[in-house]
Amino acid sequence: MLALALVGLGLAWLWHLEARAPVTAKSTGLRLRARLQGDRPFSGEARVGVAFITEEDRAEWEEFQREGRLGAGPSRLEDLANVSQWLTAPVTPDASGGGTLGSVPVPAAHLYRVLAWEPDGTFYWGELVPEKPPVEGVLDAGVLHATRPTGLKVLLTGGGSARPSERYSLSLSRVVEDTADAERASQLLPAVAQMAPSLAKAYDNDTWLPLSPEHELLLQPLLPDPEVRLQVRSDSGKQSEPVSVRLREGRVEKVVLDLARLFP
Repeated sequence: MLALALVGLGLAWLWHLEARAPVTAKSTGLRLRARLQGDRPFSGEARVGVAFITEEDRAEWEEFQREGRLGAGPSRLEDLANVSQWLTAPVTPDASGGGTLGSVPVPAAHLYRVLAWEPDGTFYWGELVPEKPPVEGVLDAGVLHATRPTGLKVLLTGGGSARPSERYSLSLSRVVEDTADAERASQLLPAVAQMAPSLAKAYDNDTWLPLSPEHELLLQPLLPDPEVRLQVRSDSGKQSEPVSVRLREGRVEKVVLDLARLFP
């Protein structure tokens, strides 16, 4: 079950390594571009993550592969690449839909993560692994297709006159059973950290999200796990029993939580 363990460890360093403010690359002879394919002209933000694999991680991963240790680490060496910086990337919208990302100056790296997202949650996500260490020229990340976010609209009801000034907060945690599915969903963690930093921190179980009765809380994008576990806490410190909610990949669905049932 090391894959699940890696998921937890990944959450711990994710915020430190991958959610830092985007920067601009220094002028080099290397540039990256990608094509965004959508059904409307792109309007949003875009980033390119520059990722590296340490020699220690490479040696350990190769040793696991030689010894045939099933489940010992990710299936691909590239999944060990950590983003050291996010570069702001320009996007030229296309009237027929989508647009062209870049080209944007980038330093030589083992892997590049390409991300673009729009205000409604639609995002484009992909990666590029160069065949050999690049020095100059144009790196083409290919075509990235528009993806609808997975998420929830959480509504807290039943406050009534008995709790006129009570304040609440919400925590969320992953519910995963299949390690392969968990690993696939975890690949979106760097994108979540950029698009919704508060959700990335909440996944680490150290941040509670403000939740107000009668006002919807939008949680998107969530990792495309089969389900997510929600828990409500009052400002007095009382916590509800966890509530598991099924997720539908590519859909944002409404969930109603009743205070009378959460805190009988």
